[in-house]
Order: sequence, then structure tokens, then C-alpha cells
Amino acid sequence: MRRHRAHRVDGSPAGFTLVELLVVIAIIGVLIALLLPAVQAARESARRAQCQSNLKQLGIALNNYTDVRKRYPIGVLGGIGTNIDDGYGWATQLLPQLEQQAVFRLIHDKQLVTNTGKMPYPGIFARHFAATGRIISGGEAVLPVFRCPSSQLPSHAANMGTAWRLANGYATNDYKACTGRGDNGIFFKPDDGLNARWNGDRMYYERTRPEDVTDGLSQTIAFGESGYYLIQRGSGTSNRWPVWIGGYGQGADEAALFKTDAEAPINCEINPKSFDGFVERTAATRPPGPRDDDCAFSWHDGGAFFAFADASIHFLSETIDGKTYENLGTKNEGNVVGEY
Repeated sequence: MRRHRAHRVDGSPAGFTLVELLVVIAIIGVLIALLLPAVQAARESARRAQCQSNLKQLGIALNNYTDVRKRYPIGVLGGIGTNIDDGYGWATQLLPQLEQQAVFRLIHDKQLVTNTGKMPYPGIFARHFAATGRIISGGEAVLPVFRCPSSQLPSHAANMGTAWRLANGYATNDYKACTGRGDNGIFFKPDDGLNARWNGDRMYYERTRPEDVTDGLSQTIAFGESGYYLIQRGSGTSNRWPVWIGGYGQGADEAALFKTDAEAPINCEINPKSFDGFVERTAATRPPGPRDDDCAFSWHDGGAFFAFADASIHFLSETIDGKTYENLGTKNEGNVVGEY
């Protein structure tokens, strides 16, 4: 029997019925649901690739720096005995190698107060803010090489509260330098006893040299992802924002440095990876709060990317053996590291 197609009153063919329309919409919804995870995975893959590229640039810049200087940069140029955590960080010393000469010149300009001719000097952030009420010009520059595309950090430090207001406005950073275990990594600050000694009535320190990395450049971490800050429980104010310009004020060297030991595991047991996870842990609490603010931390799942001293990039699992992680962070402990 021949079927006749329905027509409207005016004789034109009828459109979809409501049931047919609902079926089409349902099919489209299913296809989108199937496609969305693949799109998200592709985007995260691209973000991870960019993050690796950033760390690669930092590793190459570090090697270019040491080729000329024969020494590694200081992690944080703080003082001896006082202002130990306040000073320009390693990133400021690599700016010329990262094609940021203009920013480098700006932060070393005569804008800095109480300039003794030896810049940068310890206490630079606290002193400059106390004298001017402003941050150091140039420190607000958002430099893509210091930002992981997966990061949820805002572009600038903010909401620091009274104690840390001197950091408001500095551009944030998703990468920090490794001090190893017991300050026995490539990077340190002058007050770290391992790399400083008395000479009469003067204290001086020796920068790490490539030949001091006796465990091998390919076996020693230089930089790692560490884009997080700590929320002090009960205060509601952020503390120790990671900023590329350095450590601002006392107790803020964590803004530029991380360590590798049992108290500072990769990702700090923060779960979920959101601002809500950064509330400081106390003895009575359990994760997601961090137990230490010196950890490497990544916005990627399962671990974090690290640049080694030879500029190679590795993704280390957050379940890595603690001793292996410690050995990778230190430069001369003499232990053989297998697969990691």
C-alpha cells in the first residue's frame, strides 16, 4: 500500500513531529557528551605541552647563564641573619637569557630606595614598600614563560592582608627553583648554612657551580611546578604567593623556592586541586589541606613536571618513592637513582 506524506494546510510538506525532534536532540546530546571529554583531553594535552615548553626554556636559560657566569643563580638574594627571606629571586637573574632585558633593566633601576650601589640588596621588597608604598616597577609584568596554562592562579598576587600587603600586585609564577633536601640542592639563599661560612667578621657565600653537581646534571632537579599559595587557617588571607620576582618579606622564600623531602611531597596531598584545598593543615585535620608550604605543586593530574639541570623535562608521579625524590632534588648526596 502506498503511503502518503503529510502536508500542511497550504500544501507544503509537514516538518518533524515533536517525538522526532526530541529524538534528534537526544542523539545530539549523546554525541556532545561523547565528544566533550575528548576535546577536554586534547586541550589539557596542549596545556601540558606548553608547560613542558616553559620549563624547557627555563632549563636552557639556566645553562646559558652558567656558561657565562660559571655559577648558578642564588635562589633568593636574602640577607645573612636578617632579611634572610627577602630578596630578588633566581628568575630575575635569568631575565636576559629569557629575552626580557627591558624588565631586567627596570627592576634594577635607580627607583629602588636606599640604594647603596650594590643591588639587589637584602630586604629590598620590605624596604621599598615601606619607603614608597608601592611595589617595584617591573614586578607586575606577566611573563608567559612563568605561567602554566592549566594554572588556576590569578595573574597577580592579591588579598594579602596587612602582614603581606607589600606583595599585592606582583605577577605570579607557576615555577620555583629546587633547594633539595636540607638546602643541598642547586639553589639556596645566602643564609643557608650549607653554602655560607664565616670569614673573620664577614659572611660570604659561594654560588653552586656545575662541577658541584656531582650526582650529574641529568639526575638533579633545577626547577619544578609549584604554583600554589597557602591559606592560613582562620585568617582567610593568602600567604606565600608564588611570584617570579622573588621572596617578599620574612618567611616568604617559598614564593620562589621548593624543597624535596618527606615533609614536602609532590602536590602536598592537596585534593581537590582548587583554592579550597590550600587551607593550612593542623594536627587535627586530614587532607586536602597541605602539611607543608615548600612543596612542588602542579595543576596536572598525578604529578608534576620538572626541569633537570641538563634542561631535560620529566614528569614525576606524586607517588614517587620519597627517598628517590629526595635524591633527585639534591646535587651531591652520592646515591644512585634508578628509574623514576
